[in-house]
Amino acid sequence: MARRLVYADVRSLDATRVGAWLHPGDAEALVVCAPIVGEAIALGAFQRAKSTLDVRALEGSGTTLVRRASGGPAVRIGRGRVHVALHLRSPDALGGVSDPGRALNRHVRPLLRALTSLGDVTATSGGRDVILMGGEPVAWVGVAHERRTGRTVVEAIVNVSASFALDDALDLAHGAIAPRWLGKPVRTIDQVLGRSVEPALVVEAILRELAITAEGQIDRIELPALPRSRVDLDQAPFTAMVEEVVGLLGAVVERDRVALGGDLYASTDALEALGAELFALGPDVDDARLSAAVDAAFAEGTLLLGVQHRGSIGKVVRGAWQAQKSDARGR
Repeated sequence: MARRLVYADVRSLDATRVGAWLHPGDAEALVVCAPIVGEAIALGAFQRAKSTLDVRALEGSGTTLVRRASGGPAVRIGRGRVHVALHLRSPDALGGVSDPGRALNRHVRPLLRALTSLGDVTATSGGRDVILMGGEPVAWVGVAHERRTGRTVVEAIVNVSASFALDDALDLAHGAIAPRWLGKPVRTIDQVLGRSVEPALVVEAILRELAITAEGQIDRIELPALPRSRVDLDQAPFTAMVEEVVGLLGAVVERDRVALGGDLYASTDALEALGAELFALGPDVDDARLSAAVDAAFAEGTLLLGVQHRGSIGKVVRGAWQAQKSDARGR
């Protein structure tokens, strides 16, 4: 009989080791939950550094850039924060639901209970990607999904004594889109509770609530070797971007695909396959075929969060093809 939940026994997690997709083996789920050491900025799975951050402002700062498994916006990670990565065999593991679009809402519940247990302030979901305490964000949460296998990762950065929020000056989207984090100041658990909380206590509370979700069926394993997460600073930026509820969507025409990305949450393989199909359809594809391709890519069983209007994808694709034409004429 398959085990329900296993947890990696680790006292701390280096900031450069986030981003790995781990297989739960014979269990329904594997959780890695630990205080972070080191410092880094973690890009979402589909962001590009030159379209996300003021890279020049980072030069000489010694700041490391890493990439998460999940989509969403860039966040700061490091000391004073706890990283949570729940690697699920499928979205419906641990009593979840089969729809990957609802996986985050379902699997964030143990985290809400854990943070609430730390004091007299209730933790609530702030919608798509934040957890609130006292009405203010104290944790970022995100989700990753692979359509082919169903594998799902629910990820979180919990502010204990330090914030995940980027400085506005580093965020290229600041002032160009609706304010991030519901327009609220990002706080820490220490600030909300008015006292110092040990990160180890936060980890303990999260594991306790996950164990309850797994009906006590939780086993310890050694943490697998994790690869170092890296970001290609030379990767070309997006040539077209549009605003969506999640932040920004981007696209750029490359050698064999229309690369799509930005701040969205999506099934990784579905987004890649769509990019290849859009390239094959070419710049003169009619609106109906373009819309049909997007709808087919994100059919039932596929993750797409943070995009209120699928027409935004078509719009940014059109913009990328137009940018390529303009570039060709300018040569």
